[in-house]
Amino acid sequence: MRTSLGLALLVACGGSGGPPAAKPHHVRQRGSCPPERDDGSYDLDAAKAHARRGEIDHRFADTTSTWQAPIQVCGLYGELTWLTRMTCADGSRPWGDDIDKAHGARKDSAMDIAPSCKKPIELYIAPCPEHPYDIYLDIYQCGPGEELWREVDFKPAKSSP
Repeated sequence: MRTSLGLALLVACGGSGGPPAAKPHHVRQRGSCPPERDDGSYDLDAAKAHARRGEIDHRFADTTSTWQAPIQVCGLYGELTWLTRMTCADGSRPWGDDIDKAHGARKDSAMDIAPSCKKPIELYIAPCPEHPYDIYLDIYQCGPGEELWREVDFKPAKSSP
């Protein structure tokens, strides 16, 4: 299973080197839930993608996020890109451009059992000089040209001697 999943992700992401080309998605409607792609993400049109919670933020303090009202991005790539571009009140960036350090700040993932339209929400802690920020992120909000499973270039883990 792990090999086939890895191969599926590699094929879906277009291998290495740059973002994958946007592909058409099969979109379905489940009851009163938003339109959902075959990869499990919600299929947003351009206007809804530009209106996502946190889309135009620059500082962690710009939009308060909660389990019920998280920041909305597309996939792990969108999540880590958002986290590394945000600044603290003094303009500092807790992780700089290091997505590995940002990813290490992930503390939890959970979802509401009902209603069934809910997807898992991620919790990150942003260590800022003024105070730590609890950042809740919904990675299932994908707009045109965005892929839920876009490849993320993590640094290889260092092996212990």
